Amino acid sequence: MPETVTLSFVNRTSGAASASMTVEAGATADIARWYGAYCAGDDYDVFVDGDVVDKDVNGAID
Repeated sequence: MPETVTLSFVNRTSGAASASMTVEAGATADIARWYGAYCAGDDYDVFVDGDVVDKDVNGAID
């Protein structure tokens, strides 16, 4: 069974509620890239299992 993690986004620009989901660990990079494109220019953080992760200007994470 694949490992799952909780992936969360806290967007301070949009004013929307935080988004959080349980996903397969291998999907986090693709989802974070999509979010980065969708929310381009916004001030937001990405969390995996409650820990903030580094992202580049395009929203890509390692």
